[in-house]
Amino acid sequence: MARLFLMLLSLLLPQLALSQQNGTTLLEYFNSLGGVRVEYVLSGVSSDGKITVSDNGSAEIQGKCYHVKGAGIEIFSNGETSYYYSSKSEELVIANNEAIPLLAASNISKKSSGETVATYTAPDKVVYTIELKKVVALEEPLPASAFVFQDFDNPSLIITDIR
Repeated sequence: MARLFLMLLSLLLPQLALSQQNGTTLLEYFNSLGGVRVEYVLSGVSSDGKITVSDNGSAEIQGKCYHVKGAGIEIFSNGETSYYYSSKSEELVIANNEAIPLLAASNISKKSSGETVATYTAPDKVVYTIELKKVVALEEPLPASAFVFQDFDNPSLIITDIR
């Protein structure tokens, strides 16, 4: 379940940039701010009304790079390689980034509260929703190391490299 969540979230954030919002992509908007810190709520509801995913967290996005923090899960991406880390199981999965247009058809909208919401219906009929609760421009660019997993010296770490 954690790996499914990680894969979904890592595909969700970069693909949101492909969707239009007020004539500009989210990536263009984020980059115009020089990088952003985002607080989000992610949910997934199956066609029979069951909640399949529910999480909240934060992300730092700068260009094609991002660092997502959720409930015990972190995803780092430097634009070429993704690192999926679960602190609960002390597992790290390393993978190449792939341009999968999973959410190219996402619907981006603004709620009356001003929050940006993206929805996507997966082939299995699960409807995923991301609410961007807060978007703040970074005052200074983040170093490249902020988007790469750093704790390789952890002796308990289980690493799976699928690049």
